[in-house]
Amino acid sequence: MRHLRTTYVAIFSAVFMMIPAASIYAQSSKVVILDQLIEEAVQNNPEIKAMHDTFRAAEQRIKQVSSLKDPMLNAGYFVENPETRVGPQVGKYGIAQKFPFFGKLSLKGKIAAKDRDIAYESYEIVVHEVVKKLKHAYYDLYWTRKSTAITEEIKGLLDELEKVAESKYSTGIASQQDVMKAQVEISKLMARLYTLAEQEVTLQEKINTLLNRPIETPIGEIKEVKLTKFPYTLEKLLSLSSDHRQELKAAAFNIDKHTENVSLKRKDYFPDFTLGVDFIDVGSGKSPAFNDGQDAWMAKVAINVPIWYGRIKAGVTEAKYKLSSSENVYLSVKNNVSFQIKDAYFQLKTAEDLVDLYKNALIPQAEESLKASQSGYETGKTDFLNLIDSERVLLNFKIAYYRAIADYEKSVANLERAVGITVDKFDKSFEK
Repeated sequence: MRHLRTTYVAIFSAVFMMIPAASIYAQSSKVVILDQLIEEAVQNNPEIKAMHDTFRAAEQRIKQVSSLKDPMLNAGYFVENPETRVGPQVGKYGIAQKFPFFGKLSLKGKIAAKDRDIAYESYEIVVHEVVKKLKHAYYDLYWTRKSTAITEEIKGLLDELEKVAESKYSTGIASQQDVMKAQVEISKLMARLYTLAEQEVTLQEKINTLLNRPIETPIGEIKEVKLTKFPYTLEKLLSLSSDHRQELKAAAFNIDKHTENVSLKRKDYFPDFTLGVDFIDVGSGKSPAFNDGQDAWMAKVAINVPIWYGRIKAGVTEAKYKLSSSENVYLSVKNNVSFQIKDAYFQLKTAEDLVDLYKNALIPQAEESLKASQSGYETGKTDFLNLIDSERVLLNFKIAYYRAIADYEKSVANLERAVGITVDKFDKSFEK
């Protein structure tokens, strides 16, 4: 028996040594505020910053495409000066400006403005996606730490039960198997603690990555999570999403963009104009006339002739197909958003029911069952296997309870992402 116990102690010690090794990054004593983490992520996350720069770049396109092209200057020198009545022509200089047909520049500006709006919604998509990932990691870390604390608590209880089993075995009241069962159960808990420690490291690294921090930065203490109040119906959430979901807004802007593009392509049936003026440098001649050597000016106009109707018609048809495609994309996004909201809503309701079930029914019952089994074992009325089963049930119920809390808050985050705004803005949106 002593040799067996030495073996178990060695195993437990090895596992104990592995857990600190897995917990490479210490936990900060500072309390973590989720809103502060979100603010930091929005400011520092490189993916968000990249999309913001893309949006700002799209803003600069509007002025570029809605402005006239640079005027063309031209200059020519006659190698052999042609003689005219007033003298030889020395050179010709001119300037010309192309003017697109009426409305083309305005339409190009509108299209670029829609591209800017789409870029902004794409930026907002990244912001909301990063925030959702951050909230998921935050609540998973909360659950991991709660699971660790509960497991350590149950392990402490088993340590006491092991001592009771050893005492009863030494007096011949209990069998050696009771001690072995306690030791095996403790080893399982130690293995679980090791897994949880590794999981905590991974989650801390994920949060630090989203915040663009050094990956080993400690994550502070997470306070008790209070369930977010969520009295909103599925119908209201679906209504909100039509006005706020970024993918829907971007798809709507894309329809507007291609509508304008159809109008722009139709403008190709009409000619563009080029207006200009030339100055002809005339040298002094041999004529005694009063206008001898007088320079000349010439106004000019040019238009392109859009005679290749097949090419133009193909461009208009292409623009129409793109418009139709954008309309179908909008319907697809709308259907997908509707599914996401319904799925997240039912997950939230399920998690809410589970939280209530574990808190008010299962956990109290499991605690009473464990107390009864513990008392029964000490008096010899219950075997050790029933006591272990009671302990295992309580452990699993408590861990499942905090898992349900984390799942509830993650479902809220999913609904915020699906609707396009955070819960604190729901009521304000309903009032509008």
